[in-house]
Amino acid sequence: MNKKMQCPNTYLLSWLALSDLSFGFIAETNIYLLANGAKGRLYGTYMFHTLHSILILTLLSIERYLAILKPFYYKAKVTKSLVAKLLWIILAFTAIVTAPSYYLLGNGYNMLEVCAKSKLDEIATIGYLAALLMISITVPGVVMCSCYTRIIKHVWFSDEAKNAKNKALLRSRWKLTKIFIAATIVFAVSWSPSFGKLSAKSFRCSERFVLYEAIYILLALLGSTANPIMYSFRCSGFRQAVKELFSKKCCRKHRINSRKSMPDSVTGRRPRCDQTRQSDVILLSVRKT
Repeated sequence: MNKKMQCPNTYLLSWLALSDLSFGFIAETNIYLLANGAKGRLYGTYMFHTLHSILILTLLSIERYLAILKPFYYKAKVTKSLVAKLLWIILAFTAIVTAPSYYLLGNGYNMLEVCAKSKLDEIATIGYLAALLMISITVPGVVMCSCYTRIIKHVWFSDEAKNAKNKALLRSRWKLTKIFIAATIVFAVSWSPSFGKLSAKSFRCSERFVLYEAIYILLALLGSTANPIMYSFRCSGFRQAVKELFSKKCCRKHRINSRKSMPDSVTGRRPRCDQTRQSDVILLSVRKT
């Protein structure tokens, strides 16, 4: 990773894109195994990358909440170093939580057959998947909905926001609102079906489950693709930040000027710089009083 990342938000989005890319490779491998009638799937690895992407999405929603509703705290406390530490913690947490899935769900061609398991193993599998459902879908979903709902409420219904008449500001608010609503819907639709293994054993051991499995993998694959595409098409700042992020040769003067003029990755607004040449957090709406 290029150390000259523009801001914590771009850093998070870049990690999300890499995580989604890794997940896409695993999902396509499972689809290939499914299409060729293989008994095994990369279920353990699939669950690892699923949880990893979801937790980064959750961290991104918290980062946006702090940037827009608590800008002074965000500017003082939220740094690339802090975000990097949190991402490594997420990676370690994901590895620990998904480790049992390699045994209970199997991984590879010699996967343990779910339908041939003992009753004790079946109970352990269902219990583990229920816990994983809470960690991967329920808790992140509540956090994301809470953060994005508060942001939308602030940018539209705060006292000062109601009096705003600037057309450019209103367009930016609509853009932000659409992105957050779309991100929440995509999250719910694309990731929730992956936990259909919690259904009755009679369904999981039937031929119909193979079709369901193909559908939920495709939905998750589309969901992992949607986020970077959504941000790329709707946020010019994200596109420019990614270009700067992966540029191999860039003189120091150009990098400094680029930081000064780089729009925010989500809002598209250009940052103002203080005397220390550090960019202020750009808000889409009036700051909280």
